[in-house]
Amino acid sequence: MPTPLATVATAAEEPEAEEAELADATAAYEQGLAHYKAGEFDQAIEAYTQAIVMEPEFADAYAARGSAYYGKGDSERAIIDFDAAISINPEFSAAYFTRGVIYQKLGEKERAIADFEKVLEVADEPPLQKLAEQRLQELEAE
Repeated sequence: MPTPLATVATAAEEPEAEEAELADATAAYEQGLAHYKAGEFDQAIEAYTQAIVMEPEFADAYAARGSAYYGKGDSERAIIDFDAAISINPEFSAAYFTRGVIYQKLGEKERAIADFEKVLEVADEPPLQKLAEQRLQELEAE
């Protein structure tokens, strides 16, 4: 049986371990961003996946991986990742917007409209709101 001092020491180490894992997840995410910007979608997906494994509630990593899947032409996997990002952070306006763009390209008009309307509801970024309004106008004109 551990001594009380050992238990206290272990408890003190846990936040440090969590911080180190978060730092590693952030580093993997940043590697993914670099690969994505270079058009290296497979490597980006690998890096984002590492970040997600280390930090399963990393909504930005899911959204970024979704963008990489979309960049590869895999809309189905992209939507799954945007769904996950939104599930973790229901106020993630950029995830709604990008998922709406994918739905629009797939011809799923009602789903696209719902996502762009959600952007208007939750976004606090005027440029993103304006883009969502433009997309809604395009869809209404169809």
